[in-house]
Amino acid sequence: MKGFSNLLMIVSAFVVAPFLVYFIHRFIPSAYPWVPFAIVILFAGVLGIGFLRGAGFGLIAGVILFGALLQWWDRGVGFLPPYIRALQKPF
Repeated sequence: MKGFSNLLMIVSAFVVAPFLVYFIHRFIPSAYPWVPFAIVILFAGVLGIGFLRGAGFGLIAGVILFGALLQWWDRGVGFLPPYIRALQKPF
């Protein structure tokens, strides 16, 4: 059962990652476009050090994949809501 709960943590964090980036971007709109991505990765690193390793791994993977899809393949984020697709490219 522990493996299943860890898998659920990873998947849920992976799904939440683009929304966290958008949420942080809404509160720091004048920052560089890569700053919300970095803040979520730092937060995920802190989670990964503690007992929520699955959530930290899922957040890091989700943010990196979301940033890569935004940067190089715009159609790859077509399933997300329009306000999240409108985020600036991280680099």
